[in-house]
Amino acid sequence: MDKEIPEHLKKWNWGAFFLNWIWGVGNNTYSAFKIFIPVYGFYYIFKLGAHGSEYAWKNGTWRDEDHFVKVQRNWSRASFAYIGFCFLLALPLFFMVGHLFRNSEPYIMSMALLEGSPKFKEEIGIPYDAGFITGNLSTSGHQGSANMSFGVDGARGEAKIYIKAEKDMDIWKLLCVKTEYINSSTVELLGECANGS
Repeated sequence: MDKEIPEHLKKWNWGAFFLNWIWGVGNNTYSAFKIFIPVYGFYYIFKLGAHGSEYAWKNGTWRDEDHFVKVQRNWSRASFAYIGFCFLLALPLFFMVGHLFRNSEPYIMSMALLEGSPKFKEEIGIPYDAGFITGNLSTSGHQGSANMSFGVDGARGEAKIYIKAEKDMDIWKLLCVKTEYINSSTVELLGECANGS
């Protein structure tokens, strides 16, 4: 067949985009391994999506256009199935991490400190809803550190909370609980940083 791909087949290739190097092996397009080149690889993933059909047409052996379209469609379906599988795999992990953060000592200590703050009660109110927590929590033996941030939403307003804590000899210490109150555009510092330390 003519190695020049017909114009109507020059379409975005989801199989090449999502499955990149795996698709490359299956379509004799070994340039797909360029995705492993730092920085450039990120760009090349999009190049595969945009030009994958051209590469596959040039490097493969196709009976006719219908055969080519059918094979690439199967690659697209496989790529969406792969993304769906990854999402289902990540979902429990997502909730598990959130559960881990919410049951950690730094989080529990911080919320107790906040709920005892007159300003927090005035600006946010109790009860309130705490949003998804981002950051990191690490422990190694008797040592550890925590950096978290999340939003809170109460009847009186909203705020963004930043927590910094460290663990020494199995004891957690709050270095700083910083609250940015959105309604009043003010900041409250609790913990050791409130004393300038």
